[in-house]
Amino acid sequence: MIIMNYTVYYGDNRSSHPDIRNKPPQLVYIRSACSVIMGVDNTPVEKLMSTDLLTVTPDTDISEAAAILLDEGVGSLIVLDTEENLAGVLTSTDFVAVVSGDHSSYSGTVRDHMTQNVLTVPSTATLHDVAVKMIREDVQHLPVASNKSEIVGMVSATDLTAQLTYMGSSGTD
Repeated sequence: MIIMNYTVYYGDNRSSHPDIRNKPPQLVYIRSACSVIMGVDNTPVEKLMSTDLLTVTPDTDISEAAAILLDEGVGSLIVLDTEENLAGVLTSTDFVAVVSGDHSSYSGTVRDHMTQNVLTVPSTATLHDVAVKMIREDVQHLPVASNKSEIVGMVSATDLTAQLTYMGSSGTD
């Protein structure tokens, strides 16, 4: 593995750079790391994605969905309709909108708060493809779809960061 020189953007330098303006810092890190660590471009997302998917329906109570996220220690849930098709994704970011909004109570269903127009990546995508899509679309979770459009996995910005950190270390830490 060869590590090349790269620039880390902080404060005003990061916010003034046109390619990374308004991007979350962890995605800026992923972009930098993807461009400097050789070999990551061809790693298939299938090798990194989570396959133990946690799913809910659009009619699941929002408090039940929150309990699942907390109990399982994950940042997103796949929302499947009655025909097992992708209906949406509910993320911890969606819950920030719930608690920061003008809600007198935190009630409702997953349908009321989920992201509906969900971006996915094909199972044939590389980690580089995933990182670029996350950066461009400003998302932190991407469902992975088979060639039959079935959701077969989930990959997160945290997964990518962990992989890149591992690749940059001796693997013994």
